[in-house]
Amino acid sequence: MDPPLRAAYQALEEQIKAAIKEHHLNHSVISVGLNALLLYPDHAWNIGDLYGYAYDRETQRRERFLIAQQEDLDQGFMYAKERRLV
Repeated sequence: MDPPLRAAYQALEEQIKAAIKEHHLNHSVISVGLNALLLYPDHAWNIGDLYGYAYDRETQRRERFLIAQQEDLDQGFMYAKERRLV
């Protein structure tokens, strides 16, 4: 990975790890986080904020919460994987 992509990926990974620790065994965090980490190296732009859902016993509703905010990288830049393919 190029240094900017590596740094952004690691920051996203840390946010997702923190969300997993905070929302222990929440399947939406694990699912959304894993999908984002698999997608991000190939498409590091326009993903948007990552959200999960948890049941709130007080309101008796599913509540949405922020898992991570990913950094949009330059879509026009040719990253290492693309350079290798070319």
